[in-house]
Amino acid sequence: MTLQEIFEKEIKELISDEKFESELNTQIIYFSNILAEKCGLTRINNHDTDIEKRDELINLLSKFEKLVSPALKNSFLKGYQVALELLNHEETKLEKEDLVHKAIESRFTEAVESYYSTSLYEFIRTAETQEFILFAIRNFEDVKSCLEQIFTEFAKLGSLYCLKRLKQRRKVEDEAAIPTHVTKLPINHFFNITPSIRAYVIANNPGIEIWSLVWNCAATNNPFVEVGDVVLIHRSKQHIEKDLESGSIYMNNLMNLTNSAEFIEIRVKMTKQSNSPRAIKDVEYNLFLDNLVNLISNQTKLSKENVILWMC
Repeated sequence: MTLQEIFEKEIKELISDEKFESELNTQIIYFSNILAEKCGLTRINNHDTDIEKRDELINLLSKFEKLVSPALKNSFLKGYQVALELLNHEETKLEKEDLVHKAIESRFTEAVESYYSTSLYEFIRTAETQEFILFAIRNFEDVKSCLEQIFTEFAKLGSLYCLKRLKQRRKVEDEAAIPTHVTKLPINHFFNITPSIRAYVIANNPGIEIWSLVWNCAATNNPFVEVGDVVLIHRSKQHIEKDLESGSIYMNNLMNLTNSAEFIEIRVKMTKQSNSPRAIKDVEYNLFLDNLVNLISNQTKLSKENVILWMC
């Protein structure tokens, strides 16, 4: 089979996979929301917007929604195609021992980005992506660099998915996960919060976990560009009762927020780094917080009402 035939076969397999389609659509919605905010399309219901301006924004939003999903999907698949070509090239094939290396993902996205003499952004511009990019540049101010960053990142997510499938075919297994005390998340692996932001554990004690938040290696080739920190405190029934009996001012205040016999406190502190791929604005920040609460609720089997969130 030619490389093109292999690509077409694999894409056919992917788009017939309901789980893959669901995961891809979740990522598309995430990046669509970030782009919509950058284009000013999240302010349509702002009371300061006059009727004429509001109607114009509604029309632009309709066009945006029509174009953005196929554009992002095509960039993902083009990233997959670049990775497939790289992995099948005689000089850049990966052996099994390469695939188990902890830094394989960041090294791979860096290789994908530099594989062609032109930029990855130029290579992934299909008819669908080009139509959306031209629409955005013509209708919205100061969006060019954001478009390049988002579409390049999404293409690299496609390339990482290709790498993941290669590891599955070769039966390459990651190091067995060692769970933390509170959330049972792996202490020895990164884990995703959003399509762009992931975390790793820096402290793991009974009742307390501390995570470092970083950009994933599709957003930046450096796997340790910080986004912030998360501190989790598990308040068990015994802990709560003991603190209340001792007259703890803090615990008495907390009980005004929840009547639960058990809950989790999350303290989130975001940081700004000069080498971040983009600034985290309101929409992405809120998506991050929603995903964070959902993740912790699922991992601890506590309802979201029993997860108390503090922003530092």
